[in-house]
Amino acid sequence: MARQPASIELRAILNQMVRDYPWQPARLLHNIQIFWAEVVGQPVANHSRILGYQQGRLMLAVSSPVWAQELTYLKPAILQALRQRLPAGMEIPQEITVRVSLRAFRDAEASPVRQERAVRAVRAHAQETRLPVLLDNVRLQYIEASRVWLQSAYHRCARCQSPTLRTYLLCAICGLDYRPR
Repeated sequence: MARQPASIELRAILNQMVRDYPWQPARLLHNIQIFWAEVVGQPVANHSRILGYQQGRLMLAVSSPVWAQELTYLKPAILQALRQRLPAGMEIPQEITVRVSLRAFRDAEASPVRQERAVRAVRAHAQETRLPVLLDNVRLQYIEASRVWLQSAYHRCARCQSPTLRTYLLCAICGLDYRPR
């Protein structure tokens, strides 16, 4: 009879899933969103939104041309701060694109970041250490998290069905563009 490992951590299973599936752009955006205000300062953070990430480029929206110019001057410092703060092994943006977009601010909800943190803070406390039971727990918690996401600050991408923040104008997984044409 084959011997099973004594215990398999849920964190190890989730980390393996993150590596195996194309969630890196969404994970990158989440990590940047967490410390965005610390990197650029609260006044700049209040007038900027992260739109998405695609092909090494972090896309930002600002509320006025003045803030676009400010972020243009801050690009080298922002990229340096991202290099220092992002976890090892995560792709680091090589370029930052800034555009003025009032729509990104008009549709923004009170605090989707706080809601996202609350959803992601829910942890699985599995009683079993068998892999099938753990995977079922992960699947059930993903379904519950998706339900909460879709009721709060997220919508499903029309192309890949991944949860995407309403304030993002590009899907982090497939790159579908939600900007008006």
